[in-house]
Amino acid sequence: MSNEDGDLASQSANTRPFEIRTRQEGERIVAHLIGELDSRTTFPFHHLISMVNRESASELVLNLGRLRFIDKAGQREVLLLWQRAAADAFDFRLVGASGYVRESFRTTGVDKVVALA
Repeated sequence: MSNEDGDLASQSANTRPFEIRTRQEGERIVAHLIGELDSRTTFPFHHLISMVNRESASELVLNLGRLRFIDKAGQREVLLLWQRAAADAFDFRLVGASGYVRESFRTTGVDKVVALA
């Protein structure tokens, strides 16, 4: 779902809430991932890719500061987004990961592929 404020949400019965709040800062799009990104709340980040292309942005930043949980399915979506960024020639950064989320990326080795700032 999307509204005019740049919010995307995924929530249904028996799922954990997950939300993306976006804002544009010049040629950069910042997407705040909020809640829990797992196999029951993941959805393709094609909305973010469309926004990058539509706004002619040169950088996409995923702010993970309010992400409480991520599993391998969620990490896979992040990696697919990183691959798409490389293919579409825009910069991609992950920022704000802490606690369980940062440890999860370290444990699976994702932090070796995509730098966590």
